[in-house]
Amino acid sequence: MEKRVQSCLDEQYLIKLTQDLIRVRTPNPPADYSEISPRMKSLMEGLGLNVKVMEGFEGKPNVVGLWAGTDPEGPTLLVDGHMDVVPAGDGWDVDPWAAEIRDGAIWGRGSADMKHALAITASVIRALKQAGFTPRGNLLFSATVDDETAGLFGSKYVIEEGLKLAGWPRPAFHLLLEPTNWDVDVAFKGRVWIKITVKGKSAHGGSPEKGVSAIVKMMELTRRLFAMERHTHPLMPADTLNIGTIEGGEKTNIVPESCTATFDYRFVSPCSSDQAIQRFQDVISDMERTDPDFHVSEFSWFEKRDPTETDLKAPALNLLCDCIKDYSDRPGRLAGSLSAGNTYWSMRQGGRIAMSGPGDPSIIHTNKECIPIKDLVEGARIVAAFVVRFLG
Repeated sequence: MEKRVQSCLDEQYLIKLTQDLIRVRTPNPPADYSEISPRMKSLMEGLGLNVKVMEGFEGKPNVVGLWAGTDPEGPTLLVDGHMDVVPAGDGWDVDPWAAEIRDGAIWGRGSADMKHALAITASVIRALKQAGFTPRGNLLFSATVDDETAGLFGSKYVIEEGLKLAGWPRPAFHLLLEPTNWDVDVAFKGRVWIKITVKGKSAHGGSPEKGVSAIVKMMELTRRLFAMERHTHPLMPADTLNIGTIEGGEKTNIVPESCTATFDYRFVSPCSSDQAIQRFQDVISDMERTDPDFHVSEFSWFEKRDPTETDLKAPALNLLCDCIKDYSDRPGRLAGSLSAGNTYWSMRQGGRIAMSGPGDPSIIHTNKECIPIKDLVEGARIVAAFVVRFLG
């Protein structure tokens, strides 16, 4: 059966579908799904799936298809991809929405992150149907919203509420086809997004000694934050800190009385998100003790996730690694990543997961984003083999 399914994979169908989906503009923000969600619904229905639009909030239509298996006790496999992409940005050598084929690759925003995943999954299901495959367990195909903004009504809503409302099973295994060059990501950093406002004292810019510059104080605070100890994990690089935004001051000739910055802190286990927030607070408290002119008027967090790690002994992981080795020149090695993405919500419900797929993660969110056609086709072969072995 596996050979039969492989023979039914249509390379031209896969390439064209990937191009068609890239050409549907879904930058987030503004997160407009009015064109792509109906298209995904029609695509899944055309594949013979039972399709539900799971919309927890107006304008957030996740599309999920179910291929019910023959065994009520059989496992449920979710193959997942998100429909939104980051804004295109500037500096492209090609039109980021044209899905142009050049140098053996499809170029454009979402080519690797991750319209290719939606096209691969659809192509695999099409081949499975043509080959006469009958799944023992259930196959779920999800196209979700708002991954790029960590929204509450994308995969989170599907896993925690949408499937239950539809009367559908939660996945025993969740395969998220994010670009990893087929590393099998199973451990993930936690993250907190923190907002800090430092309060200063305004004065004339020509007499800065009469005031307290909130920007200067923020500079010292960020220096101390970057000096925090960086912890490591066997599968991941050390903790990271990024200043995402910074804003302060009104005019060049006024000592700024306020400065606000936001921070993206990624950290490895066993640190929890609450402990990570406490690390920031400890640095602030220490600076307040040593500098009487330093004052924080606002400290808040607006996103937090604990580090997560799936069950490394899950049989499906070995199965996936074997498929990668059989259909590519990749080693199929277990690895870690800076974010669990959509798999985070499945792990919170006790499901086993893997984040693994074709594409170079170093070029996503850049103006060099592309997916080599070789990797695209290879990806379909790996996913097809995995579905047959998992559900056959």
